[in-house]
Amino acid sequence: MFLHPGGVLRCAITNGAELFTPSGVVKIGVWQRVTCTYDGSTMRIYSNGAMVAQLVQTSTIPQNLSGMVIGHNNPSGENFDGAIDQLQVFGTIVDP
Repeated sequence: MFLHPGGVLRCAITNGAELFTPSGVVKIGVWQRVTCTYDGSTMRIYSNGAMVAQLVQTSTIPQNLSGMVIGHNNPSGENFDGAIDQLQVFGTIVDP
């Protein structure tokens, strides 16, 4: 999941599709709960429990998480300029 200028969230599968939200989904200076899910057929992005974007997509998620990075876009070197609190990663769908 990436945060782009204008409050746009992007959820991406390494070897597959990318899903973008409309502008303004993320507000500056306000704590928000954002979630990206993929159930094998549909990617969804939620903001504060409400679905804000979805895309039907069939991709395979890599099983090796050794390349997982939080707060840094590898290999471009971009760093997240904000705070991340209560990060959770699940292996199954959890109701946001």
